[in-house]
Formats: sequence, C-alpha cells, structure tokens
Amino acid sequence: MRSFEHRSLRFLLVGAVNTILGYGLYLLFNLVFDYRVAYTLAFLLGIFLSFVLNSHYVFRQPLRWNRLVIYPAVYVLQYGIGLLCVWLFAGILHQPEALAPLVAVAVTLPITYFASSVILSTKPDAPSKH
Repeated sequence: MRSFEHRSLRFLLVGAVNTILGYGLYLLFNLVFDYRVAYTLAFLLGIFLSFVLNSHYVFRQPLRWNRLVIYPAVYVLQYGIGLLCVWLFAGILHQPEALAPLVAVAVTLPITYFASSVILSTKPDAPSKH
C-alpha cells in the first residue's frame, strides 16, 4: 500500500508540474501564434511531457515509444468523462457551472491514474520467435 501512496503522490506532482509548464508554454507560444494554435501546441507537448514524466518518475518504467502511440487515449478518455461530468453537474443537476470542472477533475483524476498505470506499467509482450 505504501508504494501505491508514493506513486499516487508522484502522479499528482507530475500533473501539477505538467499543468504549470503547459500553461507557460501556452503563454510563450501565444506571443507568436494565435491562441488556438498556442493551446494546441502546448496541449500536444503536455501529452508528451506527461508520458515521459509518468513513465520515468511515477511508474518507473523505461520509455517505450510504442506506448506513446496509445498514451493520448488517456487524454481522450479524460476529456470524454470530464465533459460528461460537466454536463451532468451543470446541465442536468443545474449546479453552478463554475464548479463543474472541479467535479470533473475529482472524477477523472483516479480514472486517469488507473489508465496511465495500465498503459505505462504493464509488462511488454514477449517478442515473438519467427
């Protein structure tokens, strides 16, 4: 259990660092590009940074570039579930819209952790012998 606690704390720390760096990249890119391009570039670099930091620091796995191909699925899953949470909270339950993203984070954080764990810390398949 202690290993899980440390790993989950490292996951939160990586998320905070990634968010701060992503925002900084957005501000930097926004000096040169339209805000949509700046956001997209910062978001894509954030996925890559998250992959590297979560692989090395959180799950203590070597980088496997084939996992980078499927890693963005974590963000697609997070977005979809988050959007559903926002819709349910604000649209269906008629709760304050300003609080809806906080609910989405509370729901998606453990899901994102689990999905990242599955992708980054599963054992790679043994190479086939041909």
